[in-house]
Amino acid sequence: MNRFLWLFGLAIVLFASCKKYNTPGYLEGEKAGIDSAKVFARKVLLVQIDGLPGKEIEKYLTTNKGKLTNLEKLMAVGKYSFKTLAGAANGEATAWSTQFSGYDYSSHQIKDLSFKSVTDQSRRGFAKNSGVPGLFTRLNTLNTELISYSFMQSKELSSVISQGATERFVFTNDVDVVKSAVDIINKRAVDFCLVELTDPVIAGKNGGFTVENSKYTDALQKADANIGKLLDAIQQRTNVNQEDWMIIVSSSFGGTAAGVTANAENSSLETFALYSSPRLSEKKFDDDKFSYFHAYGYYPMVVKHSENNTNPRGFDEMGYRAQSPANEGSKPFNFSTTGELLIEFRMRTYPDNYWSTLAGSGGYTFYSNQFIGKDSSAIAPNTPGWSIIGWNNEFSLRLDDGSYNSKANISRGTDGIWNHYAISIKNYTANSVVIRWYINGVQREYFTMANFTVESISNNYPFTLGFNEQDEFYAITSADYGNVRVWNSSLTNEDVARLACQTTVPTSDPNYAKLIASYDQIFIPGNKKIWKNSIVGRAADLTISGKDPIKDYDRLGTSCKITVPFRTVDLLPQVFYWLGYTVPAEWRLDGRLFLNQFENEITR
Repeated sequence: MNRFLWLFGLAIVLFASCKKYNTPGYLEGEKAGIDSAKVFARKVLLVQIDGLPGKEIEKYLTTNKGKLTNLEKLMAVGKYSFKTLAGAANGEATAWSTQFSGYDYSSHQIKDLSFKSVTDQSRRGFAKNSGVPGLFTRLNTLNTELISYSFMQSKELSSVISQGATERFVFTNDVDVVKSAVDIINKRAVDFCLVELTDPVIAGKNGGFTVENSKYTDALQKADANIGKLLDAIQQRTNVNQEDWMIIVSSSFGGTAAGVTANAENSSLETFALYSSPRLSEKKFDDDKFSYFHAYGYYPMVVKHSENNTNPRGFDEMGYRAQSPANEGSKPFNFSTTGELLIEFRMRTYPDNYWSTLAGSGGYTFYSNQFIGKDSSAIAPNTPGWSIIGWNNEFSLRLDDGSYNSKANISRGTDGIWNHYAISIKNYTANSVVIRWYINGVQREYFTMANFTVESISNNYPFTLGFNEQDEFYAITSADYGNVRVWNSSLTNEDVARLACQTTVPTSDPNYAKLIASYDQIFIPGNKKIWKNSIVGRAADLTISGKDPIKDYDRLGTSCKITVPFRTVDLLPQVFYWLGYTVPAEWRLDGRLFLNQFENEITR
């Protein structure tokens, strides 16, 4: 039977009646010619094809219909994106680690083929020189009886990524990989199968990852033909009518026209991914990304808990924070420069459990820790400025005019996920200011603070994201920051609600002339420390401190109704979901589950 007839014939059979799940990983119900008392086992075929720049793949599919027939047929019954976010641009080892561990670079901190964390400052707590559990290891943990196979072309890569597979094979070319995989799929019990095809990435590195490179397009056609052989092998299985296969086509990174992979160019960062099942309807996702950096640490010194001198905490190097210049370069960030400002930013906090057994510490308490502000100190008196600091389950806005300071508690949002925050401060009377505080586009607080004006809190100190000098220690700031924008107007509530779900501000935006700073260019070739302001000439760039700043990309969360992020780091949650496994909360994967958004399609 032709593989396409199998694919669509199976779809017709599956859609013929409504099915119900009552055991994770299996489907019970009627199926033409099948005993309805039998269960239908979930299976996964993962075809890994590195070097698929999404834009080029979409261009080739659009202008050469019928050349990638198998891929087209799978897309017709699948969810896919040509803008699948590959994550941090730190090389192929980083990209592979991100996809096959379920942690992004900020968490796993892997940069080379040793596949070991390069620092002990990972936000997920992985120790320096430690490995990170991978896909097959996780599958074994979830089900020790799962039968899995890996077919790859690098012993070094296979020994890390495929560790824990029931059996793993290493070959030197796609022909032998596919021949062996087809034989195993035809003859043996299989629950999960990883097949690596390398013809496209080899061709792209030798002529460019572009449709203008005939060697590259020839390699794409060979890969498509090999996908067809794998589909045929599934169709020829003895019990195929009692199996429920998810076909995943993924790529850890794209590539550039110059033949470079895993760097900061969009063609390398935005790759292709497809999740296909006869149960799914076709849908393409193309949401935009944003860049961020991870703020963590403190000045090089030893600090002790404010209420307990035991278990001191040492920092050998300067921590990570982002700052504007001081003095003249800081003036655009003073609310008094134009009489009012609106500062917006995305932030995702991480728990700090170093002193978790001591009073006022552990989790997300962050007593007295600065998250954002413009002051010489987050807590010391007699320095004019403002700062937002942690205060148990809330934030606190602290104002200081140099002789008097006061705090007001403000809402915090949900810890551990991306929140969009915005604050505006302007004069209310001759001796008071009015503050508006927004979370995820909704005004949460509107209040005044007496004895201050925007002039009295102005200063020459840097505008700072992350830690600042403090004299009480209960925790150390740990948070990601992205989409930092500064406006010389407070804007309307409607404007803020709209901005909360925008990763970029187009020049056509009606308020664009009021935008003085937009920090969205953090990945500049050869640059590690400068976060550039894309609004040239209106405010200074930010400088990121620390030896090797942690930077990455992400997409908006569900607060903006974007439920399918399509990132390579999301692979593991989809595999676990399809196979019916619940991910232990303590794993704290960065990857987000989205296939469950289509439960109505999967179960119909």
